[in-house]
Amino acid sequence: MITLISDIDGTLTGNSFGLKKFNDFMKKFREQFFLIYATGRNYNDYNKILNQEGIILPEAFIINAGADIYIKKSGVYLLEYSWHKIIDNNWDEEKIKQLLSNVNGIKLQEYIYKYKISYYVDEFKIKEIETDIFKILKENNIKAKVIFSSGIYLDILPENCDKAKAAIYLINKLNLQKDLTIVAGDSENDMDLFLNFSNGIIVANANENLKNKFVNGTFYISKTTGAEGVLEGIDYYLQKLQ
Repeated sequence: MITLISDIDGTLTGNSFGLKKFNDFMKKFREQFFLIYATGRNYNDYNKILNQEGIILPEAFIINAGADIYIKKSGVYLLEYSWHKIIDNNWDEEKIKQLLSNVNGIKLQEYIYKYKISYYVDEFKIKEIETDIFKILKENNIKAKVIFSSGIYLDILPENCDKAKAAIYLINKLNLQKDLTIVAGDSENDMDLFLNFSNGIIVANANENLKNKFVNGTFYISKTTGAEGVLEGIDYYLQKLQ
């Protein structure tokens, strides 16, 4: 069985024709794929976009950029609480928010969550912001994962928490095969997936920073956008993996 781990925004969305083809393909060959979504969205926003776009439901999903994992059991998605025990490591989000409150050029996002602290970023001050944040975290001995994406977003998570680590946790727990796993994404917050898996699909509309990072790599860069690009990549890997 092939495991497909795909981002949602910009990776499955943005091409309605391609999404219909993706849904039809997955329905037809469902027994051959274990489908996992990995997104930076929170639980409510995740469900909202699946309903709005009509995206086929997965076997499991990773949300909040890796902070939460849900697995489908008897038709119901259950939160994997044991994952929180792994990533917590005395994580103190209130302390981090307080320490970063005076950093110039960032604004705390409306959604507040324990394991994912998110900011809007002034794209013209990214280098300065990055320097300030890493300096503050280091001075206060705080180990964290810092992810800038699309030039305007910033996520701060526990050090051992990201989409890839959550995905590997799922693969190990469910006895899936890592070498038969395909990942798909379009922006910097998918970077860790490509750094940890050998089979990857970068859709045509992907962020240039992501494309440039792997332009000389072994990953498949599709010629089409969104879900159509994901399907294009699946077709490429089916010829290699089977």
